[in-house]
Amino acid sequence: MICMFYRILAICAFAMTLLGCGHKEKVSVFVTNDMKDSCLVSSLSNTLDMNSYVDSLSFISLDDSDANSFIKDINKCIIKNDRIYLLDFFGTESVKVFDLSGKFLFMVGAKGGGPGEFFRTFDFDVNDNGIYLLDVRNRKIIEYALDNSFREEYRYDGKLSGINSFFVTNQSNFVLGMDKEIYDDAKVLLVNQEFEIIQHILPFNEKDTQGQLKIGSFRRCGDNIVFYYPVSDDIYLFEESGKLGKKYTIPLNDQPISDDIRSDYKKIVAERKLGGFNYFHEPIYYNGSLFLTTMFYGSSKALFCLDIVNQKYVIKSYEGIMDLFKKLSIHDFNFPVYVDNNQIVCSMNQMIYEKMKEKEMIDPAYITMLKEGGTLLLVYHLKNDKTHE
Repeated sequence: MICMFYRILAICAFAMTLLGCGHKEKVSVFVTNDMKDSCLVSSLSNTLDMNSYVDSLSFISLDDSDANSFIKDINKCIIKNDRIYLLDFFGTESVKVFDLSGKFLFMVGAKGGGPGEFFRTFDFDVNDNGIYLLDVRNRKIIEYALDNSFREEYRYDGKLSGINSFFVTNQSNFVLGMDKEIYDDAKVLLVNQEFEIIQHILPFNEKDTQGQLKIGSFRRCGDNIVFYYPVSDDIYLFEESGKLGKKYTIPLNDQPISDDIRSDYKKIVAERKLGGFNYFHEPIYYNGSLFLTTMFYGSSKALFCLDIVNQKYVIKSYEGIMDLFKKLSIHDFNFPVYVDNNQIVCSMNQMIYEKMKEKEMIDPAYITMLKEGGTLLLVYHLKNDKTHE
């Protein structure tokens, strides 16, 4: 009996050894001191003039002559390979591709349930090799060539749950943004194409917000890949390899939002309607010197622009824009959709045009297009000078 007992122990030990050999170590990645940078907005100079960064302004009218070219709203934009890629999440639930003149080229993939087809595009990414769509309903990432031909599907059904954003590394791995309500081990995961976890990046904590829809938390801004988890003060930069590179902490309030409110988005909305505090809400753009986004400023939305190099900022509230007494300026970066080192791209529709002070700067042909439901991109070409003294 004793011999049999030790024989069983030996077999169990051997089995555990085999399991250990086949198991890949999951490395947890944390923010180190040399990666951190922090600035309290209220301590900086509120003197930033957005127009001082602009060398020239041009316009791109998006072609809507094709049945597949219609865009209700731009929820994410990537400009790469001399093309403009736009996610219309709340409208057609798909990615539309245009050339730099605004000519419509194609819709990425097709809706359906077969290979290379998607139910709804929740997020997307583009690199030098292809176009990638995240289909949360069918639990897969679909890869297409740059000419829109279907290549491959990467399915994660039964492997992971809670993916709501991603980007593709230069080694063809996936960096995934996770939903805390479904997956609470980490905000970000680095996985291979089989969705085997290589690294846990940025562990969740108790004050991270739950209950907020997060579409495309990653933004490609030229060479910068920006990750932002809503209502946080923290902004993260990733490298093309998937390596976490930098963390910026940018508090918008002299007194931080209490953890019990921050952790529940319903409480945040209730408090925000009372004008209780400020917070970032939409994706944040960064080009190496400027942070740019739309934020909640008390009870209203506002445009936020921060020059981290020259330590100055501006917040322009949109309160009253829907009334007659306040107008937007075309010299400000209103409703940005894309940023890189050379340009800031903003979106304009008919409603935004009607609120503009400088209507005379818009070509009559563009005005006609806007009145017919079209979309105009404003391209602010940036100066090379970074001082802006």
